[in-house]
Amino acid sequence: MKKTGMTAVFACCMVTGIAVASAQVARTENISGDRIIVIDGDTVALPCKPETGFKHGCAVKVRLKDIDTPEVSHPTCENELAKGLEAKARLRELISGELVTIKHTGEIDRYGRSLGWLVLQDGSDIGAILFGEGLALEWTAGARSKAARISHWCGAASR
Repeated sequence: MKKTGMTAVFACCMVTGIAVASAQVARTENISGDRIIVIDGDTVALPCKPETGFKHGCAVKVRLKDIDTPEVSHPTCENELAKGLEAKARLRELISGELVTIKHTGEIDRYGRSLGWLVLQDGSDIGAILFGEGLALEWTAGARSKAARISHWCGAASR
């Protein structure tokens, strides 16, 4: 690609908030679910590794790809908070005592989180389980999609 083409791609990514994924490569790692920190229903933090020196901020946050669970940090309504806490608890329950495979896509979102999937030993995708149990919705970008997700959790009056 010409230099002007790369500049256009970079500008597009900066305007839309899409992170350029060149900083990471797709990879897979296994970790005990008991060592994974559940932040909310669709985000976890992996423990620091010895090679990082265990310095502050060394944990890697992973955002589950393709799903969106209700917000717990900044919910729009009480029902969203309640469902978000339920999704968070269910994620913790699913990984507790399990060997979990993290499949990093190599993409980084606009918040610096690695995008990926969490898979249980039996091959079950955790995002698919949460979706199937009604604790997550399909994630698609855009204001209209976000409004639809909020409406789902909080009702039509929240629009």
